[in-house]
Amino acid sequence: MSSALDGHTYSVGGFSRLVKGTLEAGIGQVWIRGTIQKISVVGGHRYIELVERSEARGEIVAQLNVAIFSGSYAKIAREMAAKGLSQLSSDLEVRLFGRADFYQKRGTLSFVVEALDVESLVEKRFLEREKLRAKLIAEGIFSKNSSLRPSSVIEKIAVVTSSAGVVKEDFLRQLSGSSFRFLIQLFDVRTTGDSSANSLAKGITAAARGEFDLIVLLRGGGSSSELALFDNEQVVRAVVNSRIPLWCGIGHSTDRPLVTEVANATLDVPLDVGRAVVDWNNAFLDGLRLSLDRIATLATGTTQSCRADLSSKSRMLERSSKEFLFRERSALLRNDMFRSLLNRTISRFENDVAYASGDLITACRGIIHGHKLELQQSAMKAVSGFSLAARTRRIDLDARAAFGRRVTERLKRLDLELELAQARLGALDPTAVLQKGFVLIEDLSTKQRIRSAGELHKGDGFRAHFSDGSVVGRVEEVKSD
Repeated sequence: MSSALDGHTYSVGGFSRLVKGTLEAGIGQVWIRGTIQKISVVGGHRYIELVERSEARGEIVAQLNVAIFSGSYAKIAREMAAKGLSQLSSDLEVRLFGRADFYQKRGTLSFVVEALDVESLVEKRFLEREKLRAKLIAEGIFSKNSSLRPSSVIEKIAVVTSSAGVVKEDFLRQLSGSSFRFLIQLFDVRTTGDSSANSLAKGITAAARGEFDLIVLLRGGGSSSELALFDNEQVVRAVVNSRIPLWCGIGHSTDRPLVTEVANATLDVPLDVGRAVVDWNNAFLDGLRLSLDRIATLATGTTQSCRADLSSKSRMLERSSKEFLFRERSALLRNDMFRSLLNRTISRFENDVAYASGDLITACRGIIHGHKLELQQSAMKAVSGFSLAARTRRIDLDARAAFGRRVTERLKRLDLELELAQARLGALDPTAVLQKGFVLIEDLSTKQRIRSAGELHKGDGFRAHFSDGSVVGRVEEVKSD
């Protein structure tokens, strides 16, 4: 213990110099990789919080303060500009070359950057874009928006862009210079900065919920890194999932982010988008005029053909009508001759009938008079016979009445005996017994009624009859009293 206490003692400055010298001698210049969490600018210098996150949960597992002094940053900025990249920003993964530095006055460790691997930034952006493209294709939604067809006439347009920019003016100037009337609604979004991706995706999604014919996405170009916003997965998916066709004009022909591939149509600059909208409506009108011309031509030809056909049919109808009228006139003449002959025949027949009916009436009167005399004689005889029969019949009816009274009394006695027998029989009816709460048991195998427990054995099947149905069961146990 005493030997440890007797060791060399450093002052704070001495220990700081020891640490600084050890770091410079032991580590030297190295490459490091990390993600920019925060970047600030002071006097032309860039101070960065560089972090490493876990792949599983995205938590920060290491953090390092990084400094890029103005001289080094000017060189790095020129290299990035040559590759079409803009300034460094948050959430950008970078590969940095430099050395460890221990700042003695504050006792802080930092990494001083001398160079940046620009090629890794370009490669990483390309790889991320290809990875997202493959993912959308695998999900089957890569062409979801590009396969939509805009309305035949575009009237209601949602413009997604920054209200602070002037790019929308080029677009609107093309629309106002046309003969069409448009309804425009602006969705103001951020196209630069840390939260630009989230703002842009929300703007596109909000526009897609509206009742528009078209959504246009506008930006006035920029460097490759500035246009990296349009490779962001959140923004790309907002375009893909839009139920309304989206046209974009976000840069010049050399700038082709992934958004331009999934959009319904892509133009170079906002001015071209406005011109394309006007051309789309003009194309519809041209097609409509062409269709109307074709309809007019077809209608003229059809009218002429129908007129010729109608004239031909009219002549045929005229000839047919004349022939028909001639035939009908001839038939009428023949009918007049037949009618005259028929009238004469009927007149002769009526005369013959009149003579014959007079003779017939006279004969009928004689026959009727003879039958009348015969009927009167028969009636007199019948009256005499009926008087004698009536006296005899009265005696017979009195005897029958007495017999009938005796039979009626006998039937009443039999009816009373029958009612008593039915009452006794009803008391013996099994149904009446069951209705009083009793149960009838029947052996399933023999169909015989069971009158005691001794007639059943364990395992025998039985049926229990109730007043409203029956239950089938099996004997589990037999107990005798």
